[in-house]
Amino acid sequence: MTAVFVLVGIPAAALCGAILDATRAYRPVLKTLLVLDLIGTGSLLLAARHNFVLALYAAFAFLGGALIASSACLMDTAVELTYPKPPELSTGLLFCGGNTLSIATTYIMLALINSQHGKCLPLNAVFNTKGGFNAPVSFFLFLAFVICCFLILNYRGPYRRLQAELQAVISESSDNESQRGDTKNQEELTRDTSTLQEPLLNFEESSSTC
Repeated sequence: MTAVFVLVGIPAAALCGAILDATRAYRPVLKTLLVLDLIGTGSLLLAARHNFVLALYAAFAFLGGALIASSACLMDTAVELTYPKPPELSTGLLFCGGNTLSIATTYIMLALINSQHGKCLPLNAVFNTKGGFNAPVSFFLFLAFVICCFLILNYRGPYRRLQAELQAVISESSDNESQRGDTKNQEELTRDTSTLQEPLLNFEESSSTC
């Protein structure tokens, strides 16, 4: 299943990168992918039961495509937000923060798995009336994605790198217009000078003839 996750995720990330290069729509793409991540997580947790192999493969493929693509989009968005800081700074902070959270999450997951005695319980078994509150692992994972999705959907960060590139293009265009204007003024000055010099040359020629 890990192979399916990666094999679907890598082409999805490449497609996401091509879309971002063409549109620069970092925020809309990131928010769309986070919603897909939430859907994929819910599908995976609902399929987490015995004898649901095909459903698990389909859920892993869907989640892999959305999650790896959203990771790539998240790094591009972080670079936009932290510009003009080096890209290594934002991506490094993301990786360090993610690894730190994963350490804490690992211990939490182990405790939750032990609390459900190692059973594989789907998301729809969370509020099973027969046994009270069940499936804490599924509930924890889905709740974590809901919180992340909520935070990203309310994100309104600026496009600092894109604004800087746009400002550079405008400045370059203004400089080119100024240079063309200077060239045009120089041509007009040369033409005017020639116009003024022509009578003087004619006068000198007539004087020498006389």
